[in-house]
Amino acid sequence: MNLRFVSAIFASVLATTVKSSLLLEKELICPDPQNPSDCYPKIFEPTTEWQIIREGQEIPPGLHVRLNMDSLENEAKLISPENGENDNNSNDGETVELIVGEGGVVDNKEEDIQNRNEKIQKVLKSNKAGFDNKPKSRVHKSDLTNFDSALGEVQEYDVATADEQANKGLEEALDSIQEYVHDIELGFKLTQEWKVFQKLIKLAEHGISEEMSGKIYNIIASALRNNPQSVGNVINSKENGFSYVAFTKSLLNQLTSTTSDVIQKRILGIIQALTQSEQFVQSFFTFGTGDYGLNYLVTNFNNLGPQARQRVVNILHDLEIFGKSNDRRSLEDSDPNSNTSKFIQQALAEDKVKNASDFEKYFKTLVDLHISNSSLKPTKEFLSWLSQEVELRKEKKKRDDITPQELAFDDAMLRARHEVFGNPMGLRKAIADEL
Repeated sequence: MNLRFVSAIFASVLATTVKSSLLLEKELICPDPQNPSDCYPKIFEPTTEWQIIREGQEIPPGLHVRLNMDSLENEAKLISPENGENDNNSNDGETVELIVGEGGVVDNKEEDIQNRNEKIQKVLKSNKAGFDNKPKSRVHKSDLTNFDSALGEVQEYDVATADEQANKGLEEALDSIQEYVHDIELGFKLTQEWKVFQKLIKLAEHGISEEMSGKIYNIIASALRNNPQSVGNVINSKENGFSYVAFTKSLLNQLTSTTSDVIQKRILGIIQALTQSEQFVQSFFTFGTGDYGLNYLVTNFNNLGPQARQRVVNILHDLEIFGKSNDRRSLEDSDPNSNTSKFIQQALAEDKVKNASDFEKYFKTLVDLHISNSSLKPTKEFLSWLSQEVELRKEKKKRDDITPQELAFDDAMLRARHEVFGNPMGLRKAIADEL
């Protein structure tokens, strides 16, 4: 037998033996000892596809790692050659990506939904660019050319004179912008091109179709999402009389019952992205900000579709406006109607709604929400507060300066206490006691 052939066979057998030995010695993590099929390697084994990093897994250095904002799970894969080794500014939809260095270990324990915003902000702050510096990301020259051409197409479009060919060109341009605008640099660029940005806003508000409006709102949200520099451009711009306050109010005014759930959700996606700015939050998301922002979303909640309602709850959780709860049922509650009901109950019971007009709107929204969702239940804290509040208002009825409007609302609270939040049979006794 040829000596070289024998050597080749021996080398092959040796390699197979070593590989088998290594597989046998591979350290595994088994969350459930009774279920060996659920075990996984302690050392993360990357491929070219995104994979979830399981709890306790260690990841080798130099992988591409991202945080999925929808699931709050860490994912990793091998770095693609075209991305380079240090491209840590790439964004993919609802994710924030970063490169893990030597000895990187990712803890993938599920976090409370209340801490979601803190985790997002921590990742965002790790970006050294900050609000004041232009972000650095690598964009192919061809991509940049396509993006610039698409922006030019939007700028040249004229609704008054547009024909079928012009409309088709605009649609293709919007598709191109939507494809590239997730990139941090190109999202930043869009918010610098103010003529185009404002043209997009006008096209969305007076678009030739709902589909086009939804696409434009999605483009704007994508340009702002996880991109504090872009948000800074919008908040600080004074171009052509632009005001982020007027822009936001215009968006909120479109959240009516006649607007589709998809458009409502897209608009709220822009609002959610803008909450990266502390200035924006102070302007719109405190209890004392008047008819817009927080109060507007709460008091118009019943006009929203299912997806838009969930987006509102996500915003409230991101900003940690919800009070923290250790109750397991509260932490696991994913129903937006239930979450919003608890939020309003807590806001009223803790006297956070100071303005009398806002107070009445909050209470009416809560009543309507419970009437349309019979499965919703009041909390013990809210019932205790409501009982005391009704009694206090009974005493106020004896005053001479109470208005007919106040009397009508007090009567509505009394009825709601029994008919909506308690025992309807108790209303008769309550009225008899008053008499």
